[in-house]
Amino acid sequence: MLTPRRLAVCFLLLLAGLAPAQSIAPTNKTVEHARKDEDSLRKIGKDSLDAGLNAYGDLGFELFTVTSLETGAAGFHYLKRQPWTAETPRPKFEYKRLDSGEIEKLGAGEFGAGLAALEQESWELVALTTNAKGAVGFHYFKRAKK
Repeated sequence: MLTPRRLAVCFLLLLAGLAPAQSIAPTNKTVEHARKDEDSLRKIGKDSLDAGLNAYGDLGFELFTVTSLETGAAGFHYLKRQPWTAETPRPKFEYKRLDSGEIEKLGAGEFGAGLAALEQESWELVALTTNAKGAVGFHYFKRAKK
């Protein structure tokens, strides 16, 4: 039963943005951030980094940068999720991670043509890793999930 005291507590929690879960509408008014290392993403993706990123993409998270280790491998993946309301469905994203050779292969040996081929499929380059000498390790692409 909702007593006057419980009603007052619920009102104060609501004002503070800490209302009980059953009374919260599916609304988020702030940007959410996540930082995941490669091992965490591989666990989520059942040993696939791309599948781990895609699991976050299904939740509306967008990859916006990746830190590099000295070897060019990924350190941390930084993701964000924009505010949303129940009236506007949260967008979903999918990700693809490719090295330079894989991109060149898509472009019949030409890197620029490979990037153009990816763009034709709505892939957007959003991050890349570099090693200590500045050489590129991996390229990260994102697109809206179909």
